[in-house]
Amino acid sequence: AYFGGFTHTQIAEMLGMPIGTVKGRMRLGLEKLRHTLGPQVA
Repeated sequence: AYFGGFTHTQIAEMLGMPIGTVKGRMRLGLEKLRHTLGPQVA
């Protein structure tokens, strides 16, 4: 997956954190967005 043109691996390297943490935080962020925006976004 890409975010801002970067792969999960690249983001993990830039932030100095494990790739699993990056993936988890991105997943949780997307879940929060979906919850906030409601059924408008599917």
